[in-house]
Amino acid sequence: MNLIRLTLSNLKRYLKTPGITLTLILMPSILIFMVTSFSPGSEESIYTPSIAIVCNRDGKYEKELLKELNAQDMVYDFTMENKALDKLKNNDISSVFVLNNSFSSDIDNLIRPSIKEYKTQDGGGSIWAESKIENFITNSLKFNFDPSLNSKIITTKVTENKSLVTGNAMVSVLLISYCMYINASYLGKDLLDLRSSNVLRRMISTKNKDFELIFSIFFALFLIQALTYSFILVFLNLLFNFNFTSSSIMLVVANSFVSTGLIIASARLFKTEIAMTLVSIVYSILSMILSLPLVITSLSEDFAFLNNIAKLTPIYWTLESLNTGNILLPLISLILIGLVFVTAGSFKLRDFAKN
Repeated sequence: MNLIRLTLSNLKRYLKTPGITLTLILMPSILIFMVTSFSPGSEESIYTPSIAIVCNRDGKYEKELLKELNAQDMVYDFTMENKALDKLKNNDISSVFVLNNSFSSDIDNLIRPSIKEYKTQDGGGSIWAESKIENFITNSLKFNFDPSLNSKIITTKVTENKSLVTGNAMVSVLLISYCMYINASYLGKDLLDLRSSNVLRRMISTKNKDFELIFSIFFALFLIQALTYSFILVFLNLLFNFNFTSSSIMLVVANSFVSTGLIIASARLFKTEIAMTLVSIVYSILSMILSLPLVITSLSEDFAFLNNIAKLTPIYWTLESLNTGNILLPLISLILIGLVFVTAGSFKLRDFAKN
């Protein structure tokens, strides 16, 4: 009972601190609002670049590729190639991909089909589309050469249809997780303030055990994040009908645990607010950069070593779960990463209060 009372006491202190609650709520909310407001069209438009495909739309492999690109509405026959190029000239689209007429037969005969690409100077979205097309062709050729070499083709198609969330919902979960680690420095500052104001000294002078005090602070930090960010998900679901699932909330809660571990570890290892802020920002940005191969598949092939490094970051496992729909392995991985931080941040309260 004493542990629960101490946890609730710390939680109330966080809730009564406007700076903490506003920071936790406003940063992800503003980012999500900006991304969803300025993204064109439907949910899936965030991931679907403005491209056009000129091809034989009845071809076997053309149909599969169009589904992967989600570009069924921007498909032109060869007789309408000029119309697609006119849209490119008018900047209505950013890229035009022309698949050769023998696209499907070439793949069946283990010949890499030729593709012409026309794009604007900035070519917005073309990198994503180029990566998807090249990856599709490579996988299809491998599968035709030896089906046993490319079982991933079937797996990818199945898991893709079971993704946890799509479009704006996926971006929202990702941005919330990203902001969580940015805001870790702000919550860590609260621990430093407790020490500098001698509040910790007064706490350990009471009859409460050190373990109870440490755990109550840790659990309150976890609860304030889990509750706040889950509230944002529920609010967005009610306001915009993003169709979040219970798995989305589980991902946010798991990331809250990792973030709490990061706060505890950084408070112990880095004694100043500036150092904690730099660490949380750098860690957040690096996590996002290292996880890019999950979004741009060509990077996964060109920089395969990044995948192994990225697996040490929580953003990677969040993206992995959102992309594939698999929740169990990412949750276990997030918990393990959190435990590493908690172990690194374990400290004796009396020593921390004095230093």
